[in-house]
Amino acid sequence: MNKKIKISGAIEGFMQTRTRRDTTSRLYRYALSLFERHLNAKCDIIGEVIDADISSFCRYLENTYAPNSACIIYGIVKSLFLFCERHGFIDINPCSLIDEKRYFCKHKHHQALTRMQFDACEKSFWENYNNHIAKRRESVALLVSSSCYIKVFSQLCFIMGFYLQGLSFADLLMLKMASIKEGVLEKRHCFIIVTSRRKTGKEVKIVIPKEHVKRHHLFKVLFEDAKKHKRQYLFPICSELADDTYIYNKVKKLNGTVNRNLKIWWRQLNNSVLRECPIDIASTSYYSCRHTFATLYIDSPNASLGELASLMGRNTEYIDTYIREITSENKLLHASSKVFGVAEEDGASQFQQMLDNQKTIISMLERICGAVEKLCGVSDGNYK
Repeated sequence: MNKKIKISGAIEGFMQTRTRRDTTSRLYRYALSLFERHLNAKCDIIGEVIDADISSFCRYLENTYAPNSACIIYGIVKSLFLFCERHGFIDINPCSLIDEKRYFCKHKHHQALTRMQFDACEKSFWENYNNHIAKRRESVALLVSSSCYIKVFSQLCFIMGFYLQGLSFADLLMLKMASIKEGVLEKRHCFIIVTSRRKTGKEVKIVIPKEHVKRHHLFKVLFEDAKKHKRQYLFPICSELADDTYIYNKVKKLNGTVNRNLKIWWRQLNNSVLRECPIDIASTSYYSCRHTFATLYIDSPNASLGELASLMGRNTEYIDTYIREITSENKLLHASSKVFGVAEEDGASQFQQMLDNQKTIISMLERICGAVEKLCGVSDGNYK
């Protein structure tokens, strides 16, 4: 392998390895050109870059950019050297020889929630959803158009993003109805979603079986609402007639609104049920649902990085070169069950019925009261 590869040539080869959207490509090129300019004429060959050069660049980023921006730029440069290492352009990766935490220790980007924190969020969301939306049978479109429902919509996006295996905000809102189909896997009714990440272009497959009760129910509500109103997208945000730039700007603007409402929501939870283990609001955003899904999956028994990469639509190149990805929908179903679990069919159908029809709860309470009264009557008779 030729080790005399110029930095500019390595960058071009790296940029051609995967498909990226225009905004991501511009960010990558900006970060890599910044690194190239920082080296100046000191070295022109990628294999001649040493750890001292990387440390110097890290100090420059630390003094010039905000912690989050500096970490993102360094991450892109680090990806370049990982690419070069795998293709034999360099013998030793200089990024592996430095202490990254020394420069980026303050960076906490999109922090994942713990299981306890997420459970509190999930419980709070379903209470808000049942109280404000399900009882009134409101359309999902109202959640976006009405300011009084935007808080519930923000919560719905976060929970749905987690339920869809950490789908990013743009990918969630731009999920097309044509990408969704209903099917049967292992005698289970499932929603099968085949989409791709806008950031990388990598295909994502999501299987939602009926046994994942809450997950299945919430997606079914969104799916049937979109089907009823003949929308092209699952969420009533994007339009088939709008161009890509307009949609991206609209999603980006809404992302800010959603994150603000999520922080308000988390602050309320911190002051109530999460006093003992509060959410780090400053380091948490919608994108934390993606990190939360990954974290909870890794904490589950028999976790596999290959499965995780397939579930989240992430390229395995930087996870493990030798891990096989999941291609079978049946295997995807079992892999996602490590996070969402599988409920008993009787319990699932009962919970489903309770969610679909609020009157079931009332009738159930009436039957319980009747049984208690009858039991009390028998007891009185025995005493007599």
